[in-house]
Amino acid sequence: ISIVAASALRKGMPSSAALAAKMVEKFCPKYVVMLGICAGVKDKTQLGDVIVADPSWDWGSGKLAELKDGSAVFQAAPYQRPLSPILSSISVELAGNRGLMTEIRSGWHGKAPEGVFNVRVGPMASGAAVLASNGALDPITAQNRELLAVEMEAYAVMAAADSAKSPAPIALAIKSVCDFADSKKGDDWQKYAAYTSAAFFNKLFLYEKLSI
Repeated sequence: ISIVAASALRKGMPSSAALAAKMVEKFCPKYVVMLGICAGVKDKTQLGDVIVADPSWDWGSGKLAELKDGSAVFQAAPYQRPLSPILSSISVELAGNRGLMTEIRSGWHGKAPEGVFNVRVGPMASGAAVLASNGALDPITAQNRELLAVEMEAYAVMAAADSAKSPAPIALAIKSVCDFADSKKGDDWQKYAAYTSAAFFNKLFLYEKLSI
């Protein structure tokens, strides 16, 4: 297995889309994978949980309109991109393997958050803004009531793969929860979340049922 790693110089979808497009053009990979950290939806996720995006979309896609009373309203119109059914199915299967979850958790030797470590497959939205206020996720949850996480790059990588020449790579985003996009947002769990994201990616791509 050959792996090429790269990181964008700036956060956000434009830089990630440009980098992903260059990587696809130069290396013609079978898979394009976005790893990293995300904000989770409280009561649905815990710190360090891995979220495999299915589907992903740009939560800022839509129209800013005006109602008859003159008030502004945002009319969301995102395209929600699903994950490959095979990758989604395998991710769900691995997520149910408690021995594997324990192995990933025990591989981290620093401070870890309390609670049970889980991998979850579900909706992850991307947007241009850093969210750090109570209620910030409410309008995004309205776009998909099963929302698990938000971040700033995943959908751009998915879109870059979709636009690639044939044979287009299979794209997926694997990110881990480091905060809950609220007023208590901080950096305390970013390294741990980055680790769990990468550790699950390693297990997924070495899984015997996945065709590399």
